[in-house]
Amino acid sequence: MNNPTEEKKILRRELREKCKNLPLEQRNLADNAINNRLMNGELWRGITKIAIYASDGSEPELKPFVQWAFNCGKKIFLPRYRCESHDYELAEIHSLSRDLISGKYGITEPAPHLRAADSNEMAHEIAWVIPGVGFDASGVRLGRGKGFYDRLLKGVNGRILGVFYQFQLKESIPAEEHDRKMDCAVTEENLYIFAK
Repeated sequence: MNNPTEEKKILRRELREKCKNLPLEQRNLADNAINNRLMNGELWRGITKIAIYASDGSEPELKPFVQWAFNCGKKIFLPRYRCESHDYELAEIHSLSRDLISGKYGITEPAPHLRAADSNEMAHEIAWVIPGVGFDASGVRLGRGKGFYDRLLKGVNGRILGVFYQFQLKESIPAEEHDRKMDCAVTEENLYIFAK
């Protein structure tokens, strides 16, 4: 099969099913290991701003890492849906308990009154922690197919770190021109650094 879009669709279906069927105990153990791996000060040396995601239940839950980052004095940003443009922006939060609401697709996001990141922060100052459906050893990330992160990451120069479960690592994922490769990825078993 030489159609990357179709290959991605099939792979996406297979991996999403595996995520959905991951037993809760196994998921909790993996999430703990991922958070512990992320809470490595060396990964965040010199980084003061981090964009992160709110788990929808099928992705690793990173609340312990976010709390750790707050305690280290990092500024935290999450995607927030913009109805007028049908797209996402980043907004800064100060508290996991006070600043989040249920947003588009039922995913937790920053409340409307919180400050949106400016274009300079987006492009140069923020390190990104993003989820995905799968990834490969060259840093190609398979997203959900709607392109939200592809659009958010356009023109971004900061580090992009993917967060996955180990079974989401595939030998190869078809890449398309618009796909942005990750710099590194964390699973419950490893930290992967991808060649530039």
